[in-house]
Amino acid sequence: MAIPAAGDGEQQVEVAAVSIVIVNYHLSAEILACLDSLERHLPAESYSVVVVDNASNDAELDTLRERVRGHTGWRFVELQENIGFGAACNRGARESESQWLCFLNPDTRAESDFVACLLEAVRENGAAVAGPAYGPRGLLEWNTGVFPGPLLEFCSIAMLGRPLEALWMGLRRRLAGNAPMSVDWILGACMLMPRATFERSGGFDESFFLYYEEMDLCRRLRDTGGRILFVPGCRIHHAGGVSGRRDYHQFTRRFYQGKLNYLHKHYRGIMRSLMRAIVWAQLQCQGILWRIPGIAGSTRAAGKRAGVADALDFYHRGLAS
Repeated sequence: MAIPAAGDGEQQVEVAAVSIVIVNYHLSAEILACLDSLERHLPAESYSVVVVDNASNDAELDTLRERVRGHTGWRFVELQENIGFGAACNRGARESESQWLCFLNPDTRAESDFVACLLEAVRENGAAVAGPAYGPRGLLEWNTGVFPGPLLEFCSIAMLGRPLEALWMGLRRRLAGNAPMSVDWILGACMLMPRATFERSGGFDESFFLYYEEMDLCRRLRDTGGRILFVPGCRIHHAGGVSGRRDYHQFTRRFYQGKLNYLHKHYRGIMRSLMRAIVWAQLQCQGILWRIPGIAGSTRAAGKRAGVADALDFYHRGLAS
């Protein structure tokens, strides 16, 4: 469905009901494949695309630029520096005009009209934001979860926290079948919400460069009475971890910086101190793990160690501030 844009001219431009915002950072080939899938499964008049490029220089960038600019109503926004995921999403939202926003990762692929499916779920359930499942129902569900707490974070010292959380969410998904579930947070790989809700929330907090920005947004929406909806009946393919596998150093650094930023923002007093102490223990164990003989010499291990060192520096500077 398309809606007419307001204007003073004699001829109004049709504005798609949903703007799909995709942030690019050296993933032009993945986005081209994503766009192929959107064009196969979504009615052309129902959506527009805004690609925000965070100063990429990969080989397929020119092709992507031409592809996007070749569509009427689509936008390709080129930035001169990498401003981070959340900030780029905010920029994409400002560059669009639709009543609905869908933030989509480059490494996703449509397998059906997931946008219409999510729109229906949000409208029927009065949700602030909704996200799909990323594959068939299984024992573990990695794409939604609960807000961080001492128990799960303590289990994460031994890298068990996230699997336990995924096990719990997988059980909930099995019990729900395809029915929408109210959850604490949904993965930022695909999030659909009304523009008005996004703007009232202030959008993504740009102090999160990468990781935890979607959890922070979901928490702020929940704190103001919004419902976060995970919709197993809507599905989309998500490769996951594409950027992280290309640079383990930056992945580890950004992940823990995002986590510490989140804890500092949403916890106070003794609870904040406890959670930060647990994260310090997680980092120490990560540092030990990637020095174990047999794996210490790998490129991945070297990147992980460098990322842990950077995160510990961020941790100590945070204590000093």
